[in-house]
Amino acid sequence: MPNLTDPGMWNEAYRVLAIGQPPVMVQLLLFNTVMMIMWNLRRARGVWAIRKETAIAIQVILLLGNIAILLNPDPGFSSLAI
Repeated sequence: MPNLTDPGMWNEAYRVLAIGQPPVMVQLLLFNTVMMIMWNLRRARGVWAIRKETAIAIQVILLLGNIAILLNPDPGFSSLAI
């Protein structure tokens, strides 16, 4: 049981998530945090429940945003520096 995680390719996963500036793992964390904050603020305001189609659309946007970050790990944040 202790060597259950040994077969995983953890070095490869870290290599993929550590590329970019800022690293992909930070970009994913920030993007998903912003989406979660927006969702919680909406719920705290007591806004009516959204339709099923709208909820699915939001989930698709979140998924596409995550995929976009994974495919383009360096979106050019370095060009924003003054």
